[in-house]
Amino acid sequence: MDTKFLIFGFGYVTKFLIPKLIAEGYAVFVTTRDTNNFQGIMELGATPVLFGDALPPAEYILNTAPPENGADPVFFTYHIDDFDISNIKWAGYLSTTGVYGNTHGLEVDETTPLHPITQKAKVRQITELINLTQGLPMHVFRLSGIYGPGRNMLERIKEHRLHELPSGQTPVNRIYVDDICKVIIASAKRPHAGRIYNVTDDAPSPTLDVVMYAADLAHERDRIRTLPTAEEMLLGPMSSGIRLVNNIRLKQELHVHLDYPSYKEGLDQIQSILT
Repeated sequence: MDTKFLIFGFGYVTKFLIPKLIAEGYAVFVTTRDTNNFQGIMELGATPVLFGDALPPAEYILNTAPPENGADPVFFTYHIDDFDISNIKWAGYLSTTGVYGNTHGLEVDETTPLHPITQKAKVRQITELINLTQGLPMHVFRLSGIYGPGRNMLERIKEHRLHELPSGQTPVNRIYVDDICKVIIASAKRPHAGRIYNVTDDAPSPTLDVVMYAADLAHERDRIRTLPTAEEMLLGPMSSGIRLVNNIRLKQELHVHLDYPSYKEGLDQIQSILT
């Protein structure tokens, strides 16, 4: 019998994770509130589950659902008794590095005290705690800015959806979606219940550098002009702050080698897909 992997939420990361899990031999189940997503889930090779219905017994569980109304929708909807805890070998929760808040560019690692500054990040901190205290063998993954096919500067430029860019030099961490999947699978193979991992690239870089590199790939550099500094944009009312994120733990403990250690490898890959 196939090992079952249950994912809560059919979002961006899930769509890339499903085929990789199937390639690893998992039978994948995905919850969604929208029955219109059933066909897309099945086309990827997974089994859809209407969110709120009874859960299939699974050995591996991943919560990708963002907080709603200040709460985790998974543990707001389901009680821990709805899970076959004795059967679960690993559980994961996708969070954000925004929980660290603003360190004004200083480095943070998984032991750094959390000081979220936006309401969204504050709720994420609470939701992390909820997931870690339910009695499941939970692992928390704090993700930096996610990009990949369909969600990147290169396609925005090619589709003429980006005409302006910041002029500052504040470095920002990012993570390519395939590397997120790689970390999740590696963790599932090396469970360490209660562990937290920063999932981020090796080369935090100014948004200006990323956009200009993408513009060169798209042959659109002359069409783009600069805006106020990245610092001003990053510290706006919706910003979670500026920080450099350390990813040593995932490399040492999970033996993960990132396929896209910087935005250049990531954008080069996207360019190869598009051409």
